[in-house]
Amino acid sequence: MDAFRRLSQSIAKERSKEFPDLKCRYTLAGEDWKWMDSPGAANIFMATDGSHVVTLASMQIPASNKLDESFIEGFEKSMYQSGKFKRQGGRMRKFLGFPCYQFEFEYAASQMGAGRVLLANGKSYQLMVLGNKAPVEHEPDFEKIMGGFALIGAQMPISKSADATPQSEAMQGVLEVSRIMGGLVVVCLLAAVLIVALRWVIKKANVQK
Repeated sequence: MDAFRRLSQSIAKERSKEFPDLKCRYTLAGEDWKWMDSPGAANIFMATDGSHVVTLASMQIPASNKLDESFIEGFEKSMYQSGKFKRQGGRMRKFLGFPCYQFEFEYAASQMGAGRVLLANGKSYQLMVLGNKAPVEHEPDFEKIMGGFALIGAQMPISKSADATPQSEAMQGVLEVSRIMGGLVVVCLLAAVLIVALRWVIKKANVQK
């Protein structure tokens, strides 16, 4: 019984990864999901079930930043300006008890994806899922994939203290942070596309041997 319990705990631990510095954790959505080696520092983690990839990006931001229309405008402008990703939709919603922005996109007319932007603990979290030609946000396992993400430790509320920064300067700062986040999302998603493509090429080469 003890051996079985230790095995169960070991399997559970392998399915979950904690990132103490980022105050978050991710648990794989099922037994068919596997961790992948991240191709760059921008991706906190990557995992796949063979047809989908989930990845996380995060960055430190001023605790006073709020997920409002100005923030979203800067984020989407940066994400879509290169033309590599095409906007399919976006909406505000609740996630883990926080306001979040869900964005839906298309890549190269062949892959659909969706992600959520969450601001907490003085950090931004961008959790993204890349799938196939069908909108991933409509797939039955989408919420389960997203639900693997959790915040750990004490949660830092958005600062409500008065800000002496002039409004124009504060607005510029918000836009700058949101634009950096949008660019970070692009880098992470392109890394996911690349590693999936490489895995497909390697798998095909092994089959042909």
